Amino acid sequence: MIAVSAVIIALLLGLSVVHWVVRDVRRLSRAAARIGKGQMNVALKIERRDEIGQLADSFMQMQSELSTDKLTGVTSRAALLRYLDAAVHKRGRRATELFEQFTVMFIDLNRFKAINDKLGHEYGDLTLIEVGQRLRTIMREDDVVARFGGDEFVLVFWGIAEAAFADKVRKKIEDALAPPLECLMEVDGAEGMTVGASIGVSFYPQDGKDAETLIKLADHGMYEDKAAGRKNEKDGGRDQR
Repeated sequence: MIAVSAVIIALLLGLSVVHWVVRDVRRLSRAAARIGKGQMNVALKIERRDEIGQLADSFMQMQSELSTDKLTGVTSRAALLRYLDAAVHKRGRRATELFEQFTVMFIDLNRFKAINDKLGHEYGDLTLIEVGQRLRTIMREDDVVARFGGDEFVLVFWGIAEAAFADKVRKKIEDALAPPLECLMEVDGAEGMTVGASIGVSFYPQDGKDAETLIKLADHGMYEDKAAGRKNEKDGGRDQR
C-alpha cells in the first residue's frame, strides 16, 4: 500500500508539473499568434526562472523592440498603424470604451531642417529624441505618441473626438515645443534654437473609418497648416516653417 501510494503521489506530482509547463507554453503560443495577427500590446505574465521563464522574458523584450522607435523611444510607425487598425476593428478588451471615437494629430517639425543642415545629423537625432520626450509630457496614460518617419510624429487620443479638445492639445504642443532645445544648449551658435510644429487633425469615426484615411486627412491638414505659416512669414509674421 505504501508503494502504491508513493506511485500515485509521484504520478500526481508529475501531472501537476506537466500541466504547469504546458499551461505557460500555451500562453506563449497564444501571445505569438496574437502578435502575428497585428496586435502589438500583448500582455504576457509568466513568472518563473527556468528556460520557459527566460523565453517569456525574451518574448516580451522582442515585443517591446517591435513596438518602439529605436531612436526616440516612442511608439514605432508599424505599431501605430496596428493600434489604429485594432481600434477601427474594435479589437481588445477595452475596445468599446477607448475605440468608440478618437483623435489623430499629425505633426511635422518646423525649423528641423535648419538644425540638421547647420549642426549635422547627430544633433538632429538629439532634437528628435528631446521632442519625443516633450510630446510624451502632454499625453494621457493610454494615449499614443509615435514617430511616423523623419521629423514627423503622430499623436492618438483615445475616447474623444472633438474640435475644442484638438485646439487645446494644439496649444499644449506649441507650449511644449516653445522652450529652447536643451540638447543644443552647449553647442556653439545653437544656443536658444527651437523647433515649432505644423499640425493636422482627423477624427474617428466622422472623418474616416480606417487607419489609412485618418492618417492621410491629418497629413493633409498638416500641410495646410504649414502653408498658412509660410504665408504668414511672407506677410511679415514671425513663424518660420
